[in-house]
Amino acid sequence: MVEDYDETYYQPFREFEREARKLTNGHTHLHEAQLKAHRPTPGEPGHEATPADVPG
Repeated sequence: MVEDYDETYYQPFREFEREARKLTNGHTHLHEAQLKAHRPTPGEPGHEATPADVPG
């Protein structure tokens, strides 16, 4: 059962993920990061787009 999972799901998914990372230059969660940068919630702690935007 474990071998079937590895061969039919896990390994193909890992290959897909590897190819996808090439398209984003290795960045993970790129879409979410772009959304956060373009649509921040003003004044909410923890909603800063980047660490540089954190006050203090």
